[in-house]
This record gives sequence, structure tokens and C-alpha cells, in this order.
Amino acid sequence: MRRSRNLMSVLVVVSSFVAVVMVFPGLLGAGDLEPPPEAVDGSGNPVSTMKTLDQIPPVWSQKLPASERFVLVRDDYGVLDKETGLVWSSSGGGQSVGVQEQGIDDCYRWGWRLPTIDELASLVDRSQRNPALPSGHPFSYIYNTFFWSATTSARDSNQAFAVNFGTGSIVKLPKVERHFIWCVRGGCNSR
Repeated sequence: MRRSRNLMSVLVVVSSFVAVVMVFPGLLGAGDLEPPPEAVDGSGNPVSTMKTLDQIPPVWSQKLPASERFVLVRDDYGVLDKETGLVWSSSGGGQSVGVQEQGIDDCYRWGWRLPTIDELASLVDRSQRNPALPSGHPFSYIYNTFFWSATTSARDSNQAFAVNFGTGSIVKLPKVERHFIWCVRGGCNSR
């Protein structure tokens, strides 16, 4: 009787451990649960390791030269922007021309997405013209015309924002007009 109780106790402990590992798999390799040395003072008391927002610069605050900013990836079909973490199609305007909704569908069909206006505008270098991109950028087929964003106007759902890469200007246009699209990955969506 005592042996079966001990066996039952062991089974309960093992099954509890398995349940915890299944629910919290990260605990299995969590390692030492002691705080790191910088998290305690000289007497062993815990201290805050939190940083204020002023101490954590946003990723988009970086300003890199084009030679360091852009890296060709995905067999040169993509360009990683190290300032924003986004991956752009390397052939911007070589992809498609169409109405805004078609651009959203085309990018999605190719496994990418149409960028938000903030993302698209992050490529603009206002000191450059025709195209208004950083000097030395690796992109091809960037025409001096409008490129659609996925951002719809809050005031008029029939309009969406676009960037003119000839001038770097941001405008609202009727969604039924035909303009270029430039697909992206990463950022606010999983693609």
C-alpha cells in the first residue's frame, strides 16, 4: 500500500512537471533564476534595471548613409533597410501599376504587403530629387511618379496616401487612379 502511494506521489509530481513544461516551455531552458549582478546593489538588494523612454532611442531615429543603410537580401530580390528593419522589393516600380486595391492584392499574392504611408515615406530623402531616395540606394525601377501606400484617408475612404518619388511629396489620391506599387515585408504586419 505504501509503495503504491509513493508511486502515485511520483506520478503526480512528474505529471505536474510535464503539464508546467507544456504550458510554459521556456522554463525548461530558463537556466539560473538568480538576478544578474547589475540587478542588485552591494548589499544584495534588488535594484531597478528599467530604462526610461529617453534612454531607449526608437529604431527609426537612426540615420545611416545609404552604403550602410541598405543590404541586398533574398537573392537580391529584397533590400533590408537597417534604419527601419523593413525589407523592400529591390525593383520598386517594376512590380505593378494599378488602382490602390489592386496593389494591396498584388503584394499579398506575391507574399509581401503594401506599405503604410509612414513606411513608404521613410525611404524619402528630401535633399534628393528624381528620385527622392538616399544617394547610392540599391533600388531599380523607381520612377519619378506616385507610389501607393496602404493608408486610406481618414476623411475620405475613397482616397489613399501616395508618395511621389520624383519630389518626395506625400499626397492623397482617389483610390481608382492607376499608380505604381512597391511591396514590403516586416514592420506592422507579419509579412
